[in-house]
Amino acid sequence: MNILVGDLAKLFGISSQSLHYYEKIGVLNPQKDIINEYRYYDLSDFSKLGALRKLRNADFSLDDSISIFNSTDYTEVAEKYLEKKNDILKEIEKKQQIIEKLDKATALYKKYKEIGSEITIETLPPFLRFESADTHIIFQNRKMRTEAIPWFVNILHTFSCQMYYYDDKEFTSFSYFTHGMIADAQTVEYLNLGITENVTHIEGGKFISCLFECEKNTDYITQIISNCIDYAKQNGKKIRANPCAMNIFSYQDKKFFNQILIPIY
Repeated sequence: MNILVGDLAKLFGISSQSLHYYEKIGVLNPQKDIINEYRYYDLSDFSKLGALRKLRNADFSLDDSISIFNSTDYTEVAEKYLEKKNDILKEIEKKQQIIEKLDKATALYKKYKEIGSEITIETLPPFLRFESADTHIIFQNRKMRTEAIPWFVNILHTFSCQMYYYDDKEFTSFSYFTHGMIADAQTVEYLNLGITENVTHIEGGKFISCLFECEKNTDYITQIISNCIDYAKQNGKKIRANPCAMNIFSYQDKKFFNQILIPIY
């Protein structure tokens, strides 16, 4: 059984250069025709390449594939298989988390297309807010920057937001707003985010919700929040924590798609 380089490469879906590399490192040992200098592979090379391709298709690196292929310790090989399986499971979990975040964002936009900026009341799970206390600048010191890094590094899983605070218990006059990040409890656990003095836990339950698009205009956002607070009062609801405006999408730092969330009793 003699197989030419091109035919063997096509059969296993690899390049001729890869076969030459396998020959260079001693994995394959083709016979060379001294007249035309063609390389011919036999059944032994065919079996070796098949074993390597199986490992490579299982996402082992080339070095690991060769190491496993050359191993005579089946226990060691089984352990490497189990290690690879666990790596893949972790990757699947990561991809599933990404799918869930993309689904959440697209579901909110679908809801917005259906009801626009209608104010609604919905039940939501608890979440955590990382915030910059008493200042608009979230990186106000080195300690806070260090704490903020994992929230921003994983910004697909977390949401940037603004928190709004009031001077009085009647929620009629804003005192200031701060910048921060939001993450649900599942995400906090998945990312192993630190719980620090700058993190506020917002209990799950009833929330006033409003979806809207806007330019980068704080006055417009505060007006929507005021409308949401009026809605709460008109419907006999009491506010149990300060409002926040969660950013879902942003467009070239000019236009935003946000969700107002106000915890209520």
